Amino acid sequence: TNHPVDTPFLDGLAAQGVKLESYYVENLCVPARSALMTGRYPSHTGMSHSFQHTYPYGVPAKETLMPELFHASGYRTYMVGKWDLGFCQEEYTPTFRGFENFFGLLYHGRGTYWGGQEYPDLRNATDSLNAMAPLSAQPEGTYSLDMFVDEAGRYIQKHVADHPGDPMFLYFAPQSVQGGVLGAPESYLDLYRPTMPNTTLYEEGRLIKAAMLKCLDDGLEDLLGRLQTAGLYDDTVVVFSTDNGGGYHWHHSGNNYPLRGWKQTFW
Repeated sequence: TNHPVDTPFLDGLAAQGVKLESYYVENLCVPARSALMTGRYPSHTGMSHSFQHTYPYGVPAKETLMPELFHASGYRTYMVGKWDLGFCQEEYTPTFRGFENFFGLLYHGRGTYWGGQEYPDLRNATDSLNAMAPLSAQPEGTYSLDMFVDEAGRYIQKHVADHPGDPMFLYFAPQSVQGGVLGAPESYLDLYRPTMPNTTLYEEGRLIKAAMLKCLDDGLEDLLGRLQTAGLYDDTVVVFSTDNGGGYHWHHSGNNYPLRGWKQTFW
């Protein structure tokens, strides 16, 4: 059963804006993100599949990425979240591809949501990977979405303080809802336990994903509220997209109805 998930903030954004109903993403995160950043089909850039951290490539250096175009047009550029477009050499990492500031995951982002990971803090440093900044560790018990929203909020405050009047481009790419080790705060799980069965592993996966989506909805409301507090919201264009469809991870608990298939399939 595809139980309805409560996402009032995203529903409100869609109702007030433009909802694309014939819009499709790629089958995996890497090709989807490369298409977004380059404006080209992944088959034209060699980014049609995922790659491991040991693979010696990324989005080709000859490609111009979206943040480079924004930066060249006078925007200050910020990224928080999952990169996954190359990190075998420093030239493939975000602060060499148009982002002045980056905090997040260079690779997949399929680890725990509850701490134990380390995040390169690449603020204002482009000399070498070792000199960019010390790794910033995620404290145990800290939910990654909360940390990413806080970091993005700090970038917004920094932008207003340091670059008043300059336009900004913020690419916010949290883990949610990435497969692997799923997780959501207990308060969100409790919202769905009374109405969603969770006696099988499939049902448990559906319950956790519903809670994660509701948490994401609240996190995005928090983030856009920070734009309002900073006085930037009325001049901001917000684009919301997934990077691929629901996956079969966690006992096939993804559901893309009325579309067929899963993450990793083409149709």
